[in-house]
Amino acid sequence: MTDRSAGGTPPERSCVGCRRKGTRDELARYVAVAGVLTRDDRKRLPGRGAWVHDDPRCLELALKRRAFERAGIIARVPRANDAMRIPRAGLPLT
Repeated sequence: MTDRSAGGTPPERSCVGCRRKGTRDELARYVAVAGVLTRDDRKRLPGRGAWVHDDPRCLELALKRRAFERAGIIARVPRANDAMRIPRAGLPLT
C-alpha cells in the first residue's frame, strides 16, 4: 500500500546519499535500533528514519557524507567500506 497525497500521487522522499528524490517504494529506510544502523525493510520501525536508494553506491555515499549523522539518526557513523554489511543485519557503531 502506497501513501498518497491529496493530488493522488505518492509523496516523494530524498535519498540522503545522492540527494535525488524518489517514492517510498524506490527507497530503502534506515533507522537506529539500540545503537545499530538497521535497514527497515517493512518501513514501520519507530524512530527517525533516513531514506536511501536501494543501490550500494547511494548507501556508500550516504556513509561517506555522514548523512545518517546529520539527519539525527545516529551519533557516530560506521566506515564507508562497511556499507555492504548494513542492509542485512545492521552494523554496531564502534
